[in-house]
Amino acid sequence: MTRQIVALLGIFLFVVFSVHQASSRHPRQVAVIWYGFSLALTGTLLVGLWAEHTGAIDSSGFPQGDEGKLVLRAFNFFLDLNGEVTIIVGFLALLILPQFISYVLSGLSGCAWDLYLLREASKYAYIFIVKSFATVSVILTGLVIIGLISSWKQFIGTSILLCTVLGLTLIAGCFAATDPFTSPCLRASDWVG
Repeated sequence: MTRQIVALLGIFLFVVFSVHQASSRHPRQVAVIWYGFSLALTGTLLVGLWAEHTGAIDSSGFPQGDEGKLVLRAFNFFLDLNGEVTIIVGFLALLILPQFISYVLSGLSGCAWDLYLLREASKYAYIFIVKSFATVSVILTGLVIIGLISSWKQFIGTSILLCTVLGLTLIAGCFAATDPFTSPCLRASDWVG
């Protein structure tokens, strides 16, 4: 158990460090991430506590009836990071690949121009990926809070620790990479002479 507490403390310190670093460089983005986190946490808690109160979720945290299945489907939808990232990458590819092919073909004809959608599309993809990570972080955090408030019988220490560690890691990642487009390693001008 001591290793788990040390790991949890380490991740918590990483969150604090990430937030501190991000807030000094990008206070507005940090405020937006915290607002989105707070909004989604409030929604998760309200839905979860409503489901607990109405019996849609039983005392062990399992869905009951149609309402419980609906709540479970909603949580699973928002927890599907793989699906969200796949959709985001698909849209990014749809925007960038035709432009890249056009760039190559235009270059062969002697009239290539800059890949103007690359930067903008990448920014929006980044924003949606951060939103996805923050949403999963919030739902895991909300489930821990609801499970603790409701004393779910099947909600054991390992589940609580796993949800907490994953939730904290995801939100720390959101802050650690607040704006990759101001990072020197991603600016083309720093790579070329």
